Amino acid sequence: MKKYTLEKIQMQPQMREEWLDVAKAVAIMAIVFSHAGVDVSPFSYFYVPLFFFASGYVFKDKGIIALVNRLFKRLYLPFVCANIVVLLAHNILYMFHVWNYKVDGTFLWNGILGILRFNIVENIMAQCWFLVALFAVNTGFYLIYRTLGKFQYYKELICGAAVLLGVVAIVWNEQIPQVTWGNCTIIEVTFVGIMFFCAGWITKECGLIDIIKKNMQVALALILSISILILLKYEFSGNTFDYRPMNFSNWSTIIPVAFIGIIWTIILILCLLEISFSKKIMGMLAYIGKHTMPVLLFHTMAFQVVSIFQIYVLSTPPQT
Repeated sequence: MKKYTLEKIQMQPQMREEWLDVAKAVAIMAIVFSHAGVDVSPFSYFYVPLFFFASGYVFKDKGIIALVNRLFKRLYLPFVCANIVVLLAHNILYMFHVWNYKVDGTFLWNGILGILRFNIVENIMAQCWFLVALFAVNTGFYLIYRTLGKFQYYKELICGAAVLLGVVAIVWNEQIPQVTWGNCTIIEVTFVGIMFFCAGWITKECGLIDIIKKNMQVALALILSISILILLKYEFSGNTFDYRPMNFSNWSTIIPVAFIGIIWTIILILCLLEISFSKKIMGMLAYIGKHTMPVLLFHTMAFQVVSIFQIYVLSTPPQT
């Protein structure tokens, strides 16, 4: 394993891959639509795993200092800032009748302390559970990587350990201790997330995207065939499917559908990027993909602005 310094890391620019940004845009748009009450089945099976996959794809071992620095700046700091802003705006929203209760100074102070401990205080920021989970997944995978990376067949060992953790968490999640942190069931979600994170990492390590690009027609035919078989076998509508509390009505669909959904999305995006009339659309989606963090943090807050609009413009009765 290579040793890195912060100076060397800063001198190594990273090239963005457009398909990855587009994939992140698809995932974040599915999340926003689902929070707005739109049925996004079967996308709901894989838009969260797709984010874990994307994070794993860009994983590089640059040392523990770089890891801590990256997780602090990209996950912890945005979590803290966004949640404190929303918490301080609580009584303002109360004045507009969006909230039906007022909080005092003690609640605000305790809430800020809770946020600094990576906990979610305001329910409208519940989507931030993903930042907590992604922080844990990055840390967990790094520990696995550093532990098994010294062996000859470390890629196989890492992938085997990641899949084992994910399958165990999904199949036996009722027996795994329910430890909640940041409004999510942290142990199970972390184990499942590591599996998809590892899939992204091994995809990058083995150059699978380049292989798909060179054999696009074969890959497209294969993924369509497998997708049809899964669609014929499983019924998606009406299923309970929520990664945050690990609540699934049909656990046997989780792994195959999630992986097929990720692969299908990637192949479709790669195909569309080669078509001239769709490149502009892909470019707009890539822009969204580059800014998924602000979309994730503030889209439910935007729903509260809509509530104010409904109350004062459309004369919808306020909350009581």
